[in-house]
Amino acid sequence: MKITKVFITMLLIIVTLLGCSKSNENSISTNITGPGNTNISNQLAIGQNYQGGIIFYFFVKGDNRYIAGETHGIIASDIDYSGTWSTEVTLLNNSKIVLTSVDSIENSSIGMSKYNTEKIVRNFTYISTGGPGGSIIYPTPFISQTQYAAKICDTLKLNNYSDWYLPTIDELLIMNTVQDKIQLKGSTKYWSSNATIQPSRNTLYYNTSKQAGTVGTEEKTNQLNGNVMLIRPIRYF
Repeated sequence: MKITKVFITMLLIIVTLLGCSKSNENSISTNITGPGNTNISNQLAIGQNYQGGIIFYFFVKGDNRYIAGETHGIIASDIDYSGTWSTEVTLLNNSKIVLTSVDSIENSSIGMSKYNTEKIVRNFTYISTGGPGGSIIYPTPFISQTQYAAKICDTLKLNNYSDWYLPTIDELLIMNTVQDKIQLKGSTKYWSSNATIQPSRNTLYYNTSKQAGTVGTEEKTNQLNGNVMLIRPIRYF
């Protein structure tokens, strides 16, 4: 009799433990894979809300920010912003100039948006004249300055995070493949942080339709010319 009671008690414990195990399994995302069906994480998923935005990519070996044995990736904000790529400034003498030139930021690789964004902001803050070695008009180079894509990301404070960047072309291409999960608008142009060789142009991403898109160039003019496009800030985790 005692043996029967002990057996029943042990059976109940086993059933309870199995039930808890099944419940925990259903509470996390599984089968998260990257290129080549490589398992990346059994806890985080593409399209999941995480650290202030929505996960859209996990770094893999070869990416700039990849760390072996650790799970890291890229998060997109859940909000679109809009603005110009360049900026118009009003100098101390009330004259106005449009800043478009940034010393070659052609690296469109995954993980490079932080570098690009900071370089654009630096170039549009430390204004030099007279070419290389020219005078620096700083720290008060102008009376006012219009908002622009990189600065919008650089100064953004969203969902308790302030480390947002203007994405590279490669990052935008990845975003387009999961546009439904991050609410990326179709048939719309988004600014990237990559400048082309021509000083008056900027590389942009044109989202044509689901799972497809093309990269083109657009003038880096100011908003007085109506060249305002969408901006989707990203951050790394």
